[in-house]
Amino acid sequence: MQTIADFSSTVHHACNEQLTLADRAAMISNWSEADTKLKKCRTELVWHSSKIGKLIFRLSLIGRYFSSRKGIALLMLCPLLIAGCGDALTPEPYVFDMTRINQDGSINDGSDYAKNPWVCVRDNQSGMTWEVKTTEPGLSNMSNTYSWYDPDQASNGGYAGKANAGVCTGSDCDTNSFTKAVNAKKLCGLSDWHLPSRFELNTIVDTSIFFPGPTLPVAFFPESLPGKYWTDTTFRTRRAGAWVWRFDYGNDYVVEKSEALSVRLVHVTPKTATVEKTSNVGDPVK
Repeated sequence: MQTIADFSSTVHHACNEQLTLADRAAMISNWSEADTKLKKCRTELVWHSSKIGKLIFRLSLIGRYFSSRKGIALLMLCPLLIAGCGDALTPEPYVFDMTRINQDGSINDGSDYAKNPWVCVRDNQSGMTWEVKTTEPGLSNMSNTYSWYDPDQASNGGYAGKANAGVCTGSDCDTNSFTKAVNAKKLCGLSDWHLPSRFELNTIVDTSIFFPGPTLPVAFFPESLPGKYWTDTTFRTRRAGAWVWRFDYGNDYVVEKSEALSVRLVHVTPKTATVEKTSNVGDPVK
């Protein structure tokens, strides 16, 4: 039987699939508009589902008053009623178009990750370049964790977080130190990596994959751990917390900045200046 959490995840994935490429691009510059569309979709799906559930329940009661054959006939109508709601819960999966990139910035043909691993991928639709995690020990190991820390009052949402409170190798274990270390390394020939916003990180969520994930396009991110990844977006009504995308369920929630979680950096040229640094859209999952 599907639990409430499973259904919530289904609704989240189905609604995200309804976002067009233009919608995903708009999320970077105008999240409120895109989020309004998502909320409307989720509300409609939950409403329709509740109506279907009540109808099926009533049909089952009616079936008790008829012969077994008639009751079976009524129950056979249920799939038709559900199908009548359209394709909202079975949309076409989003197709990712990405280029694999080597450490020196050259193109990797992607033929054999084990023998010739790539270290970044460029999303050819959004223009963003993403760090790819590795199983090798060091700076980009997928098991490294970091606390959220930004000493800059202009960008930390009013609360700096906690320095060096994660478990990692290659740098101090907070988001600020990790970002500096990656830029010093010039990952994929680039030196202006940053912690992604809540809206940027959403663009690589593969909504066709369900729990336990990872809800990433695995052809480009060949990682076995789903992970919970920091964004740079402070939760507006709780400045000691920041938004996180979890890649087991493929949804976002709010976590205290002192917690130790994963980090995946992004490169954007130029970095969008209109992205909000704080957000209270949606409720944190406890």
